[in-house]
Amino acid sequence: MEILSSVRRISIKEIFKDNSPNYLAAQQDSIPDYVSATIKKMLSCRDPEKLGYHKYACPEHPDQYIVIPHSCKSRFCNSCGKVLTDKWVKEIILSFPMFLFIIFVLLFLKS
Repeated sequence: MEILSSVRRISIKEIFKDNSPNYLAAQQDSIPDYVSATIKKMLSCRDPEKLGYHKYACPEHPDQYIVIPHSCKSRFCNSCGKVLTDKWVKEIILSFPMFLFIIFVLLFLKS
């Protein structure tokens, strides 16, 4: 079996970035506005120029800083949706009552 190590992985965001402008232009009459807005929101996720950012600098070394871009917080976005899904799962698990299960297995052997 041959392993292809040179294959580049493509993200959903890249697919939308490459194809959504043409698709939205061609289907603009049949796509609701909220769908277009959700796609644009997802494409601007973690883009400091579109959604802004926080900049943190060391008080003693102001030339050393880190830029943290804002996220879109959309369920449709791969990274933001994963975070929201994990949070939801944790809340659901905590809402279940805790039970103790004891299981007995009896084996009868014929001799």
